[in-house]
Amino acid sequence: MTVELGWIDVRPAPAGSPAIGTLGPESTSSEQAARLPRTRLAGRPPIVLRRTYEQALADVTAGTVSHVVVANAYRDIHHFSMADDIALASIFVMDTPLYGLARRADGAPLPDRPTARAW
Repeated sequence: MTVELGWIDVRPAPAGSPAIGTLGPESTSSEQAARLPRTRLAGRPPIVLRRTYEQALADVTAGTVSHVVVANAYRDIHHFSMADDIALASIFVMDTPLYGLARRADGAPLPDRPTARAW
């Protein structure tokens, strides 16, 4: 369940057709978070999902999207907050989806390092 806890709007939306970029793939909490600003922007802006937040940042600096949604907990958030060529537009708080804990079915120990998988 997502509960909107409030917004802080810093800058008005730019002119033109809005689009929102964020981290994919589909059905992640980033995509869910990107749906929230849709209610505050003109029309029903498309959500553009990228493999990395940096790709979404490149889209907003290139003008491919008008906004980018980035989780504040992202370890490299400073690339967004310290960038000279973009500006903070809004801040919002959103509950994250519930997380589950899984284990191997065969009972074998988990590896010391996580395995990254391409989508």
